[in-house]
Amino acid sequence: MIRRTGYTKFPSEDYAVTISFVPMLKGGETVVSATCTVRNARTGEDVSGLMAPASPTLPDAQTVACRIQAGVEDNLYVAQVVATTSAGNKYEHWIDIDVPAFRT
Repeated sequence: MIRRTGYTKFPSEDYAVTISFVPMLKGGETVVSATCTVRNARTGEDVSGLMAPASPTLPDAQTVACRIQAGVEDNLYVAQVVATTSAGNKYEHWIDIDVPAFRT
């Protein structure tokens, strides 16, 4: 099951995006680890090193936090957050990240 949300950010912004996996977890299942991969939606280029260089954190047993930063103006990115659970299941959440062109 994949869930998807979207955000608009500017290149200078640096913040954590928090994803709750509660709707996906079943019967006492908890999140034990997670990954966050960011790709340019137009080219498919992996830009994780630029936009999500730190490992995701687990604020609690149902939530993953990914720090998102940078980005190039007039580009769309997709962050793929994969949570692995105590039952060995893997759940995905995709985040569309729009970095608009600068306009005066």
